[in-house]
Parts: sequence; C-alpha cells; structure tokens
Amino acid sequence: MLRIAPVAPVDADRRLVPPVDRVVDDYVQQRLAGLDDAARKGALGVAVLRHCTVVEASETTGLESCEELLERLDSVGLMFGRFDGVHRSWVWPAAVRDRILDLARRERPDSIDHALVRLAEENLAAGNYADAAAYAVDGSEWDTAVHLIDEHWSDLVAQDFEMLVHLLRVIPDEIADRRPGIAAGRALFLNTLAGHPMLHVDIPTDPDELAVVGAGPDAAEILHVGLVQAIALRMAGSLREAGDRAATLIPLVDAMQTHQQHNVTAQLPTIRLQWAIGMQLAGDLQTATSEFELAYRDALKAGFDFVVLNAAGSIAANWAILGDPMRADEWITAESRVDTSVGYWDEMIRVGGRVARTLVALDRLDHDRAKTTLDLLGVPPAGEELWGLVAYAHTQHALSTSDAYTGVAWLHRIIDGHRSLHQPGALSDVLLTATEIDLQLALGNGNRARTLAESDTTGHPLIVVAAARVELLTGHLEEARAVLSRITWPSCGWPRAHLEALLIEAAATLYTDRDNATRAWARTVTLAETFGNRRVFTTVSTQVRDELAAATGIAVPEGIPDAVFPDVVVEIALTPRELGVLVQLDRGVERKDLADTLFVSYNTIKTQLRSIYSKLGVHTISEALVRARELGLLK
Repeated sequence: MLRIAPVAPVDADRRLVPPVDRVVDDYVQQRLAGLDDAARKGALGVAVLRHCTVVEASETTGLESCEELLERLDSVGLMFGRFDGVHRSWVWPAAVRDRILDLARRERPDSIDHALVRLAEENLAAGNYADAAAYAVDGSEWDTAVHLIDEHWSDLVAQDFEMLVHLLRVIPDEIADRRPGIAAGRALFLNTLAGHPMLHVDIPTDPDELAVVGAGPDAAEILHVGLVQAIALRMAGSLREAGDRAATLIPLVDAMQTHQQHNVTAQLPTIRLQWAIGMQLAGDLQTATSEFELAYRDALKAGFDFVVLNAAGSIAANWAILGDPMRADEWITAESRVDTSVGYWDEMIRVGGRVARTLVALDRLDHDRAKTTLDLLGVPPAGEELWGLVAYAHTQHALSTSDAYTGVAWLHRIIDGHRSLHQPGALSDVLLTATEIDLQLALGNGNRARTLAESDTTGHPLIVVAAARVELLTGHLEEARAVLSRITWPSCGWPRAHLEALLIEAAATLYTDRDNATRAWARTVTLAETFGNRRVFTTVSTQVRDELAAATGIAVPEGIPDAVFPDVVVEIALTPRELGVLVQLDRGVERKDLADTLFVSYNTIKTQLRSIYSKLGVHTISEALVRARELGLLK
C-alpha cells in the first residue's frame, strides 16, 4: 500500500498521514475481528509491552502460558516472532501497537497506564534506559521521559540512537521547550537546525561574564544554545567559527561544575567531545586534545564506551598528525582497551584511531601495516567530517611509497567530493596543501609546487616546511633558510615539521656552514629517536644523509630507504614576454595574430615560441598550453 500510495506516508514530523492512518486502522481492526474473545483480550494486555518473551507476556497478562497467544498474534499478522539461536521473542510493528494500545487504554485506562509506569520503572532499574524512556512516553509521563533522556543522554546516543530520535520526535513541543537539553537534541537530530531560533540567540563570549552565568539559573540553556550553534557552524563548513564558539563555552562549563554540577554532568562527555571535534577540524589540535582528554576521563568514569573510543582515537590522531608517534601509541592502546561495538556509530568513531595507526606505521616505515589500516578507512563518504584526515593518511602513504602520481590523483578526487568542507585555514586545508606541495616535488614539478607554496596565507609550520623544501630542491639554499626563519621551531608545537625543518637546515648549509649543518643533523637524530620517527630521514637524499653522518660521526639509523624526493627538482622559468605569448594563446588568439596583439614582429613571436617549446619540452601550441597548466604557469 505504501508503494502505491498517492501521498508521502509520513508528514514533516514523521507521523503517519491520515490516509495511511486509516489503512493501518482497517488492518488492525480486521485482524482483531478474526480473534476469539480470549485472544483479543490477551492482545490488548500484551500491547503494553514493546517486545516480549513468553514469560514476560505471562507476567504482564496474568495468563499461565502465553506461547499459544503470541503464536496466534504472529499468525494473523499483528506481531512477529524472532529467534536469536537461544530464545524466542515477539515484537509489535510500531504503528500496529499504537492502535491496539489506544484500544486497550479506552477499554481499561487505569490498568494500562499503571502497567506502562511499572514497565518504565522496571527497565530503569535494569539499566534499559531507552525502553524505560519509551514506556514513560507511552504513558505520557513526560517529566519522567525527559528526565531519563537528559540523565542518560550519552547511553542513548551510543546504544539506542534510533530510539532516541523517535523519543525526541514524539515529546510535545511545550515539554521540550522547557528543557534546554531536549530542545538542543531536537535541533541537532531532527534535521531542524536550518532557521532554528537557537541559532539567532546572542550568548556571552567574555570568560568572566560566562563564569557568572555558570552560577545562575540560565546556565544550562546558554550551554545548550552554544552547543547547537557550534555544531550548526561546523555542519555549514564554518570550521574556524565553530571551533571558536566551542572554545568560548569552556569557562561556562567550568563554572557550572563548581556551582551546579547536576545540570551538566550527564551530558558533559558528549558535549566536550563535540567541542573537541570542532576544534580539531579547525586545526587547533592542542586545545582539541585537552578537551578530548577531559571527555575521555569523564566518559571512562561514566562507562560511555562510544565517547571513550572516539576521544581516545581522536587524541591518537592528533598526536600522529603533530608528529609524535610515541604519544599516539599510548592513545591507540587506550582505544584498543574498549573491545566492543557501539552499534550505530561504530565505524564512524573509529576513523580517528585508524588514521593514527596509519600515520604511526608510516613514521616507522611499516608500509604493509599502514596499507592494512588504510584499507579499513577506505574512501571517506560525503558526510564524513574527518575526510581530510583520511585523505591525509592516504596521500602520505602514497608519498612514502614513492607513488606520488596516485597520491595527487587521489587527493584531488577527495577534495572535489568534499569541496564544501574544504575551508581555507582549516585542518584539511593545511594538511592537504602541505602534502600536495610535497607530492608535486616528488613528481619533479617545481613550478606547480612553488605556485601552491606561494598561494598559502596561513604560515602554518607544515606548509612553511614544504615551501622551504621547494627552495632547497630547486637550488635556492639561502631562500630555504629564509623561509624556515618564519617559524620559531622548538616551540611551534609541531614535532613533525620541526624535524623536517632541521633536516632542510642541515642540507642547505652542508657545504657553506659545516658547523651549523652538524648541529642540525645531531638534533634531528636525537629528536627523531625521541619521537620514534624514522620516516623523516626519507625527506633528504641518501648522499646528503651520508655526508652529514660522516661529518658528525652520528650514523644514519639503519634500514632507511632512498629519499622520496629527487636530489634536484627542475623549475621552468619563462620570461614575462614568453608568458605573455602563452596567455594570449590560452585566450584564443591565433598564432598569426600574436604579433599585432603584442605589438612585436612576427620573427620575435617565432623566436619566443621556439624558446617556450624548448623550456617546456613540447612541440606544439596545444602541448605547450597543457604543460603550462600542469606547471601552474597558467591559471
């Protein structure tokens, strides 16, 4: 019937539309009419149970054995049975149960409502929070239902997310609006963020003012409004703003923990986790790691496995990206201690840990192990927020295994699929810009690498190192050192970039300032051993490594393969007049018209074209234009 219905079966609130409602009513009435009085009475009694075994049905209805009853309800199409290999149970289709429960309530309202309240209490005592809240909703015990959702939010998100969404949907607006946590949950999970009133509420940003608010009656509401705004900004791709909004709320939570802990404790691990993700995506890894650690500790005490897994994996990813495999390993171990599936979110929350495992394996030059984890990561789907980290892991593997061409192709494919989230200055932008510069250098495309380096406006240590490497490999040694001088390396907070900067410094001064090169090499070897990073030595040539080792007496670690970059990268330089010729050709000007367009002689054009062909290694105008675009000479 639903397939051929002329209307959508549900409305905007996910409730059945009247035509479908009538069909369900007819269906239920016809099947109840086919039962004898005892079976019909039994059906109305069992209707209070959302799902049941024979024993549970007998306890609820008072009948000695309900197996025959349940089989009968199954055979007429009111319930359906399940078998897990050990036990049999029966469950109602939700729409069918709603109708029968309405009938039962009309015929014996007091007993039905009493039974629903009892079931809510029994399930709460047994730790079945989703069922407890659902029975409270069935009995219109709204205060009990919203209290359960507020108190056990993290459990419901992790273990019964679909039920949580259903509960948020059916709670009346007037009830939800009085509970900030419920209102925030509805805004986030019911696809109602666009245009939501919470997005337009002005909240304080001054730390001192927030500390005062945290002691007052409006604290919970401000906290949830801020959380919704931060997540809405993140979903819209405004990653820096989302991270900043989350960071401003930290003093509010600190004050609430001091003055009214009961209003924040239950949801705090999930809230901190969401904040930290926003900070991570914005590129503020140090602050994100601190918030992830707080979320991890709170969740560990509360037993919220999905937060524990997510936080531990995310911390590991942050340390692996920063370039500290040792610390990343500690958190990979912490993540692995939670040996369980967390249902709906399981694959999603393991992305950070898998990225960390890949990068740590690459830093140890264990390419096989890195590939195994990459296969688990796969291609990030369109909705994956950590797509940039996944792309970084894949492209770093391509660079480390001397497969730069595949890396470039993979990088652009993934960026094109996540263009709306690829924001300037965000973590994905920094990681993938630095990686593409390196990939282009590995391919020998000096021009393209320089264009990318010069387009950067962030001044991020990873990109600064990549830009310095452009200068080094194209033979501009002093310029390489000048680029490196933009960063105060020991305190920059990026061990990976610091190590690579030391090696560039050593290589750039090897033949001009042997003492400086010796110091840089010695520091590299010491720090690389401290951090457990062997891959860094593949960023300079074997000859340079050997000469530095000979000069200092500090040997290259054993088993380091050849460098991933060529010893020298050729950079093609066109004169302004030659570039002008290419620009006009790219605009569609015919060769025969170039002399008039540029106000030069025809012989001059012939000479410039010969020079262009020679420099680009091509023979025709079309080849020249293609090559010029590849090199970044033409936009």
